[in-house]
Amino acid sequence: MQVIENILTPDELSEVAQAMPPVGTAQLTEAKSALSFIFGGKATFTLRSLKTGDHITFKVTKAKDKGDLFFIKARRNTDAEGGFNYLAYFSKNTLRTSKKSKPLGNALTALEWTLGNLMEGRLPSTLQVWHEGKCAKCGRALTDPDSLARGFGPECWKKGTP
Repeated sequence: MQVIENILTPDELSEVAQAMPPVGTAQLTEAKSALSFIFGGKATFTLRSLKTGDHITFKVTKAKDKGDLFFIKARRNTDAEGGFNYLAYFSKNTLRTSKKSKPLGNALTALEWTLGNLMEGRLPSTLQVWHEGKCAKCGRALTDPDSLARGFGPECWKKGTP
């Protein structure tokens, strides 16, 4: 048997890799479900631009006993595993930075643009929203196809989404 080498050029391989979803993830394809996921309480998600191929991963955590206050951390696609930095907070439908915020390229702009579109009920065709296969509310691994599609496990789904 002969081994076939160099089936794809490095450029072709890069295109294929950019077209593939991140491993262990599921895509949220509706604005309402993406917004519910993001503000589920313990959400980790990735925004991916189909224009540039760039992606940024965010963690949005609901503050305990603070009503509608959420803390947001971000990591660029070039950062090592972990590497999340505090970016902003979200309260009363407004995204804000604080003295502890660490600028991270265009992460804040991308999130602000995304949230504005999602709150208007739009999920732009140039944007993909992916979650990491964990419940947005409790953070447990999702295994059921329906749970993966909505981003919430069955028990958390019964309790309602934001």
